Amino acid sequence: MIRPSIPLLMTTMVGVLASVGCPSQVPNPGTCNGVACEEEKSAEPPRLFVDPPFGLGYDCVTIGCDSERKLVIENRGGGKVRLVLARLNTTTSRDFVLRGGDDSVLPFDDATAIDVLPGKPLEMFVRYVPTDGTADAGTVELKWHDGTKPYEDTTRTISVANTGDGGVMALGPVSLEDVTSPVFQPATDGAWDVQFINPDASGTIDVTFRPDSVGTFVGALQVQTNDGALPSIRVEVAGTAVGDPDAVVGVEAVDFQALRIGATRTLPLVVTNAGGAPLTLLAGISAGSDLVLTPAEPLIVAPLESTTLQIAWTPTQGGVMNGTVTLQTNDPGQPTIDVAVSGFSNAPSLTATPTIVDFGQVVQGWQTGAQTFLLTNTGSGDLTITSVAFDQSQSSGQIRFVGVPPLPIKLSPGAPAVEVSVALDATTIGSVQAVIHVGTDSIDNGLSITGVTALLARASVVSCEVGCPLTNAEPSCTTNECRIGECANTFHDANNSVFDGCECGEDFIPAGAGRRRDVPGTCGGMDLGTLNDKDNPRSTTFTGTLHDINDIDLFFF
Repeated sequence: MIRPSIPLLMTTMVGVLASVGCPSQVPNPGTCNGVACEEEKSAEPPRLFVDPPFGLGYDCVTIGCDSERKLVIENRGGGKVRLVLARLNTTTSRDFVLRGGDDSVLPFDDATAIDVLPGKPLEMFVRYVPTDGTADAGTVELKWHDGTKPYEDTTRTISVANTGDGGVMALGPVSLEDVTSPVFQPATDGAWDVQFINPDASGTIDVTFRPDSVGTFVGALQVQTNDGALPSIRVEVAGTAVGDPDAVVGVEAVDFQALRIGATRTLPLVVTNAGGAPLTLLAGISAGSDLVLTPAEPLIVAPLESTTLQIAWTPTQGGVMNGTVTLQTNDPGQPTIDVAVSGFSNAPSLTATPTIVDFGQVVQGWQTGAQTFLLTNTGSGDLTITSVAFDQSQSSGQIRFVGVPPLPIKLSPGAPAVEVSVALDATTIGSVQAVIHVGTDSIDNGLSITGVTALLARASVVSCEVGCPLTNAEPSCTTNECRIGECANTFHDANNSVFDGCECGEDFIPAGAGRRRDVPGTCGGMDLGTLNDKDNPRSTTFTGTLHDINDIDLFFF
């Protein structure tokens, strides 16, 4: 159902003229105090009437229906109802369409206004073509004012005192600022010229507001003086020729921009009543998280006055926030006003992979290769890494940095990881560790030595014998690797591999003048045995290494 909304845009400065009734006994019943009785009706104020007065209803409400209902706009008073706007308001379903009778153009401003005279109604039609199965509703919005009466002038007085101690003050001339409408005028000719004010006396400046159309007007006057400390006085002026409340919101949207999670930012939302009647205002949060609006109670805003609402946002989670502040008003043209609210909660979070690097056992005197921590931002908003440093009270000097980027550095979510690398110079036997502090603006306050995500590097520095245990040999660790220093007596390295030590055992030949031979089964079958050259002379060739000048493995016979 569509119900017409009929806001009256009559200026509060228009006086209401009482009609004079004609007595029944007059010498000339065709006149009344010299005025024709048929003209008496025109002296009454206009009065808008909409038929039907309780809205329009539609019987056919299913898809495929196409029906139209008529609205009749009447002037049941006198003068002229000047209709300056006829439309469906913004909350009306798009299944409704409003048109003028005979497809005439409907008024939308002063220039297209239509005068409705007594006895000459104006017809409009609302067509309804449902496109879905949901209920539809809407409002026909009509704005009008008295089209026969000029706006009444209103005059206000500005008082200026000369508080000096002897000089005469020159006050004036008075002029309008460039952007100020000429509806603000001097009350009389010459009223804004220079006037002279004696000490301890006051002068006045009369300003008349003479609107020429429906609307709200603001501006300023510039008053010149001979006061060296205040050569010019700026006086703001405002007036309205709108009879109804008229809500004007100072901004289309409120943007909190980037705000760290847990912090609070408060922004103002100014609502001005540009109309001529008190504005009732009730504001609330209709969408969005972590928003608080004050005041929450209804407000009354006087004509041409403003009120400031405060919107506070304290984000509790990271990312984008979109919300809505809804204003409920008695402005007939804007009963509901939605103001978009937005912001971004900056909640960076530092993640380290891994949180512990372990060099394991490292031989004393060795230097290790680098172990690397990868630092990433798994939160929302940029993360700033400000410092990377060892905790000197819990860190050995044997662990050192080998790769730290220039700081500070910003790290966006999803950006490549920042690498922090450490290495070990194993100089002293024993357990070694280093705790690394990473200073950031992460929501968990960065990595802490007491937190579960502390960065820790550790190792165990051992002797060469512990770190390089070799079979039947003494190890050598001088080249940052395990090598055979010297095989044990009666052993040698048959396969040139350090990992199995000196695996080839030897024993002495009895009565062999100190000659040795490999122990069978320990040297890979290198024993040639006898060549039987006494009975069947033959020869064989074998190339190898003599481990000792007394080794007979290659020439035993």
